[in-house]
Amino acid sequence: MTAKTKFKFLAITSVVLWAIVATMIASSRIERLRKARQEIQSLTTNITKLEHEAETELAKAKQESEKILARVNKLAKESEENINSKTQKLNLESERIAAESARVKKDSEGIELREKDKMEKVFKTLRPYVSGINDVKQKYLASFSVDGKNAKLTLTNNSTQPVKPRVTIRLINRYGFITDSLSVTWLLDNIQPGETRIEEHRVIFQFGEPVYYQVTFADD
Repeated sequence: MTAKTKFKFLAITSVVLWAIVATMIASSRIERLRKARQEIQSLTTNITKLEHEAETELAKAKQESEKILARVNKLAKESEENINSKTQKLNLESERIAAESARVKKDSEGIELREKDKMEKVFKTLRPYVSGINDVKQKYLASFSVDGKNAKLTLTNNSTQPVKPRVTIRLINRYGFITDSLSVTWLLDNIQPGETRIEEHRVIFQFGEPVYYQVTFADD
């Protein structure tokens, strides 16, 4: 085999190996994308279920409140018609209503706790949201803050290698609805080691103020 033939053979072998590696990398990325889509679909299903359960529980609490209000109105009317003869009965009924109201309040608090437990099962990594600066300190996301309709994300690279940010912050209200989200996806630029960058976004709370937030990184 001549030197020219060997060179051609090595060149062809290199091209084939490069094609195999590129195919493997593409297959891996496609598989990760498929899994991500499946997770998003599962999360969407769980959120829809959670919304339905929350609406059902709130409807029940509203019905209980309306029943109590109807009883109070009835008692007030009876007191006006015959206040002397109804005084003792009104007192007893008022005590019962107070006890029932306390029970409804306790049930409502229990509902809120159960909803929080359900949200934690769905979102897994809920964190309490505060008005102002939220210190995240996870990977390259140092913190984020919301001021009116403006949000700022502080990205800091404390590693020794450049990083390409791909992160999403979901802002969640007390009932588990995602009221807004902040996403950072850099395709071309990187954060260099020791560098800090600021990302600014507009926010609109569609379902009221958030009380929790969840951070997910694309490479998790």
